[in-house]
Amino acid sequence: MKQELYMKSSQTFRQSLAPGVMHSIQLLTMPYVSLLPFLRKAVLENPLLEIEGNPEEISFSIHDMEDRVYSRTESEGYQIRDPESFESEEEMIRLEILMMKLEPDVQKAALAILEELDEYGYWRGGKEELCIRLGLSDEAVEKGKSAVQSIKPKGIGAKNLIECLQLQVDEGLEDGGLIKKIIEEHLEWADGRHQIQLQKEYKISSEQADGIVAYIRGLEPYPVNLENRKAEAVLIYPEISILCREDRLVCTLNVRAHEMLRVNEQYLKNLSEMREDTETVAYVRKCRSNAREMIENLKLRDQTLQNLAECLAVFQEDFFRYGPLWLKPMTLKTLAQRMKIGISTVSRCVQDKYIETEFGIFPLKMLFSSCLTTEDGREVSAMAVKAALQIFYKKHKEEKFSDNRLAELLEKQGIRISRRTINKYRNERNELRYVNWDKIRKDRNWDV
Repeated sequence: MKQELYMKSSQTFRQSLAPGVMHSIQLLTMPYVSLLPFLRKAVLENPLLEIEGNPEEISFSIHDMEDRVYSRTESEGYQIRDPESFESEEEMIRLEILMMKLEPDVQKAALAILEELDEYGYWRGGKEELCIRLGLSDEAVEKGKSAVQSIKPKGIGAKNLIECLQLQVDEGLEDGGLIKKIIEEHLEWADGRHQIQLQKEYKISSEQADGIVAYIRGLEPYPVNLENRKAEAVLIYPEISILCREDRLVCTLNVRAHEMLRVNEQYLKNLSEMREDTETVAYVRKCRSNAREMIENLKLRDQTLQNLAECLAVFQEDFFRYGPLWLKPMTLKTLAQRMKIGISTVSRCVQDKYIETEFGIFPLKMLFSSCLTTEDGREVSAMAVKAALQIFYKKHKEEKFSDNRLAELLEKQGIRISRRTINKYRNERNELRYVNWDKIRKDRNWDV
């Protein structure tokens, strides 16, 4: 029976979702940079599974992928990254969250919190704001936060230094409760010069005070270093390519995930011959079932992404032929209706994935853009307006214009937009920083 990823409501989803479908949703959500280490782990856990080719070189062995692995740099263009860089600290944290088998809403909250961590691993966001923005319950966000905070190194997801240090205190430590209390009430006394105050305040011995101070000073105030995750080169791996070939659009899935794994038939045969051992027979059956389920789920992932690419090619044909100025307004719902699947499934397809076009590489989510209306009734996407602004910036590099002036220039093109929105788009224009502008055909109406 064909697996169906569509869900009518979160309540129905939790009640009826089978383990196999949960696995398929998990795989669909993963970008390739998370999928690769996940499959490596699956191979280690299941002796009947093996990766086709050399797992260390797999990203470079399928469809000549060495030409398709890029990273952003300060200069325009892309550079090939070492395959070792696929597993950044942030990606490993993401993978741990995906492997926790959390409820969908809890996983959604945990991944959102991960995205909002600052460079030191702190989460300074608001729980209420996250509930409203993602449409989640307070309980789901709280569980998501707890999931992030359970990941090692301890301290990730803390709201401040005090909580960060408290999260690192070993629960099994005899003085753990006291240490947390001291961190909460008198962290400044852990500088090594206030042992006497500690002894008097908490009625402990000199040796105990020395031990507690040493323990606190050994905790890590900055559990992870994500300082360069935005400033450094960011790995960009386009899983989908939609390119113009001989005047027609060709949709390509750059890596077919199900072809990365196969069942080791010889090993299966050898184990199957041990029929007298009932435990071995049961173990083999379980491994075989899990292996086949994994490969089927990967096939489902590939087919869903392929369908997504084909729908995008039809709906956004002008964008793929002529560039960002021709991007139509499009929502997740629009594409979900065309693909005849749930909005949540489209959202998972898009999450953290990239697409290669004739004009550069874009996050898939960037193709989903809100609608603005021109004076003559034409609908244009917000991304098209950003692209128009970017072209303007490139033509007038030495000049500085106020938001009001930019709004006036756009109004001459028939688009009325507020100064506040201009300011927002000005701050977001780095989204289009790596577009190959020389290849974009410019319509006279947009030639600002």
